[in-house]
Amino acid sequence: MRWRPRLAVAVGAVALLTSAGCSSGSSGDSPNADGGAGQTLGANDDNEQEPRESQEPQEPVEQAGFDECGLFETEELAEIFGADTLYITGRFIYPQGDGGRMAGCSYLTKDIPGIDGFKMSTVAGTNQEAFFQSWEGYERGEVDDLGDHAEAFTLSDSSDSAHMGLLKVLDGDTGLNFQYSYSENDPGGMPALDEATLGQKMAEIAVLALERLPEEVTIPDGVPEGPCADIDLAQASGVLGEDLFAARTVLSDTGAMTCEFTGNSAALRAIVYTDPVLAGNMSVPSEDINAPEIGDGALVQINPESPLLEATVNAGGERVLSITGTYAQAAGAPDAPGPEDTELVQAIAEALAG
Repeated sequence: MRWRPRLAVAVGAVALLTSAGCSSGSSGDSPNADGGAGQTLGANDDNEQEPRESQEPQEPVEQAGFDECGLFETEELAEIFGADTLYITGRFIYPQGDGGRMAGCSYLTKDIPGIDGFKMSTVAGTNQEAFFQSWEGYERGEVDDLGDHAEAFTLSDSSDSAHMGLLKVLDGDTGLNFQYSYSENDPGGMPALDEATLGQKMAEIAVLALERLPEEVTIPDGVPEGPCADIDLAQASGVLGEDLFAARTVLSDTGAMTCEFTGNSAALRAIVYTDPVLAGNMSVPSEDINAPEIGDGALVQINPESPLLEATVNAGGERVLSITGTYAQAAGAPDAPGPEDTELVQAIAEALAG
C-alpha cells in the first residue's frame, strides 16, 4: 500500500480533523462528516464540527442488529496497536454523514468516555463522491487493494506533537472510516506509531472489517441508556429546532458517560467527565460563570462560527459536564443564549447529576 507522507498543517486544522464529535465523542457535531465523537488527549476543544453535507432528510430507521462496536473486540484492537488495553469511550450515529447513514465507535487506552484515540465508523448507503467529499482540498494518497476505492491521509500539528492518520475505504455502497490519533505529550495515551507502521496496522484492521461486515448494513436509531434516558428529548428537540430521533450511550464504572442524540441536522451531546485531572482542567473558573444556578456554576454560550450551543457545568466533586447542541439548519442559532437554552442546560445537568 502507499501511505501518504505526513502533511504538516496548522493546529486549528488538526483540531478540526481529530475532534469530534463525540467530539468529544466526536467527534460528535452537526452531525460532522467524519463522525468524530471525541477528542484526543491533549486537544483543547472537543466541540469543533465538520461542515454539514447538503442532503435530503432521511427517515428514521427501525431497530436492527448492526453494532458499530461489534466488528472488533477491544483486546484484539489493543494487540494490533501494541496497547496494553483499550476501552470503548464513545458511540455515535449520524443519519446524514459521509453521504449515507453513519455509526461509529471510539476507543482509548483509558476509561474516559468522551475522549478518543482510535475511532472507526461505518457508513451505509453512500457513494464515492459523497464519501470522500468532506476531504476535498487535503492531500491524500490512494491505497491499493482495499475495497473498491480507498484513500489515506496523515496529519500532524505545527509542532509535530499531535499526529493523526485517517484511512477511508469504500466497498460497494458501504464506507469505512478509520482514524488514529496520538500525542507525544501524552505518554499514557495511544502508542506512538511511525507512518509506515500506522499504515500497515490501519490496513490490517480495514481488511478484517471488510471481511466481517454483514452483506447489508442496517444502522438502527438506538435508544438512550442509564441516566442519558432521563434527558428530555422533547425539550431538546424544541430548543434545537428538530426532532432528535437517534441515540447512542457509553457508561463508565466511574460515573463518566457520553449521551449522543441526533436528527437529520440537529444534534445534542452531553458528556460527564470524572477523571480528576481532566475535570480539573475543564472546570469553569468563578470569574467565567454566567449561570450560577446550574450545578455548582456553569458557562453557557453560543459559538457563532459553528453555530453551536456550548455549556460547561461544574457538576460537583470531581465531575464536569460538557454539553454541545447543534441547531437545525432550518432553525439557525441565536446570537446569545436565551432562557430556553439555559433551561435546557439546567435540565440536562439535573438529569445527569450523580
